[in-house]
Amino acid sequence: MSKPALLKGSCHCGSVSFTFESYTPYPFNICHCQVDRKTAGFFCCNIMGEANTLKIVGDENVKIYRAKLKKVEEGKEIEILSPHCRHFCKECGTHLWASDHRWKDWIYPFTNCMDTPLPTVPFEEQVHLMCEFKASWLTIPSEVKPENKYQGYPSESIEAWHKKRGRYGTWKPE
Repeated sequence: MSKPALLKGSCHCGSVSFTFESYTPYPFNICHCQVDRKTAGFFCCNIMGEANTLKIVGDENVKIYRAKLKKVEEGKEIEILSPHCRHFCKECGTHLWASDHRWKDWIYPFTNCMDTPLPTVPFEEQVHLMCEFKASWLTIPSEVKPENKYQGYPSESIEAWHKKRGRYGTWKPE
């Protein structure tokens, strides 16, 4: 029977900390999108948590950023706000988690702020997505399989990746 792991995260300055439960704690999805590169460094890795279990200390210090995206509509380029919300600490700027109303049951914590040590994922199992936006100076490790490199998003979900490998709800923090 699968059970969620209780995970903890926090920002750099200590103004925000949070806990949540996750059936899918393996950090395998490496995103190279331009928004992540510009706002968080060079690439990001998210895991997935159950939104209804999120508990925040310091919620008043959490701000949300929604990227402006360009879209062509009726032959004209327009700007729209991304439905993808990046939650960050307003004091130190640490990226904490992402959320999206299209997938309201989940949050997507950034692995950079996790205090609970996460399980490791071998290069061969990593998935690199949004590679068309990858920084030119960054080399994806050669051990990453070619079929695990996507110009956009892979069709396999975070949950499906865990279930396919027998890792859904099986990992427990030490």
